Amino acid sequence: METSSSMRIRLTPIKLALVVILLICLVWVAGQVISGGLLSLMPPRVDTRWSMPIKMENVNSLFRWNGMAVGRGVGGVFHFLNDDGQWIEKHVPGFEIEKNESFYPVAMDVHGPTAIFFDVKDSNKVEAIPSFINTTMDPGQNVKVGPGIPLRNSVQDLFGEAPTNSGFRREVALRCGQGAVCESGLYIPYIASSTEIIEIITSAGTHQQKQRSGSDVCGVFYSADAGRSWQCARVGTFTESYSATIHATSRHLYLLRIERARNLWFSTLSSSPSTWSEPKLLIDTIDQGRYLAEAGNDTLHLCWMDMRLKRGLGFFLYGDWDVGRANNQVFYRNYRDADSKWGKERKLSGSLSHCESPSMSVEDQRIVIAWHNIETLYTRAAIYYATSKDNGRTWSRPTKIKDSENSAGAYPCPKVILHRGGIHMFYNGMYQHREFPN
Repeated sequence: METSSSMRIRLTPIKLALVVILLICLVWVAGQVISGGLLSLMPPRVDTRWSMPIKMENVNSLFRWNGMAVGRGVGGVFHFLNDDGQWIEKHVPGFEIEKNESFYPVAMDVHGPTAIFFDVKDSNKVEAIPSFINTTMDPGQNVKVGPGIPLRNSVQDLFGEAPTNSGFRREVALRCGQGAVCESGLYIPYIASSTEIIEIITSAGTHQQKQRSGSDVCGVFYSADAGRSWQCARVGTFTESYSATIHATSRHLYLLRIERARNLWFSTLSSSPSTWSEPKLLIDTIDQGRYLAEAGNDTLHLCWMDMRLKRGLGFFLYGDWDVGRANNQVFYRNYRDADSKWGKERKLSGSLSHCESPSMSVEDQRIVIAWHNIETLYTRAAIYYATSKDNGRTWSRPTKIKDSENSAGAYPCPKVILHRGGIHMFYNGMYQHREFPN
């Protein structure tokens, strides 16, 4: 039986190419809908309700401490947000950083006066000396720096006794991440790495050095006496550990740890301060280790820069070179104590794809996440944000702060904090604020 010529379909190379392109587009649209919902395909809004940008420099980090919103800069400068919504600048003696010194907060009591700072003094002549600095704030926002608690012995114990051979030495580097203050005590995560250096004399009489680096050791420092003494618990050994943080809800403590700059591992505290659950891989698409986490009353909130568009089909659509961060998007997920499980991932950046440097703040049921989006490659960016008023169940569309591209510069790296229903945004030496949207 002959087929009628009117029913024949001739698939030419051009038509075949168009069919393939159409299928790729359909797969991409389906991925957008699945990962971020229909809202991800809608264009961002523009918000005109922000205050006019004003100059406010020397704010490198934001945190809550003793019931206040606090900004910290270099040279011992602190900024405190008063009841009138004004930032008061104070210089605190003892917080000036000396040459080759690292000094930053690692555990802040949101409702109380206690804070722990991590201090590492280093030079070419002596070994690095890590220590915890006990710090307190009184009701008048006067900050007092207490004595340091050296951690040298604890660090050396992580890798056992070093050989006493002539020409052998071990150099240990310690990094501490954001910790938590809770009723049971203080918890601060660490990542330690060691380098063994062997000096030999060759037959020709010349001196040579051989270096060997081992796997990173991860764990937790904890104190049950307000930071006067510390104990050390080893949690695991990882390759190329990047950073670690601890977060406390009203019921549990959670440990998050980055490995190889893209894999996020998750553990919970068990019965004792030194016993943590076996780490579980939570996310393997984090871009350059950039994630944020903050705990509310009964929920752990997680935000990260995502690089999944570089993988699989996205490699052919976007390329792996990531020009102008074209593959970066902002994702969110949470873990509720009552459910004992992670909720689904949500893409918050919508149709934007040149995202960078997210910042997150949580206050009661309200959440705000801000980031900058590149408008013109290497020269111009704008500030965007998304909000949730129901503890992360639903989210607003991504919204741009009107005209922020005129003051943000090329790489503004916004920092945001919620305080008493207000959103406070810092970027590129500028400051703006607004009430949390209804």
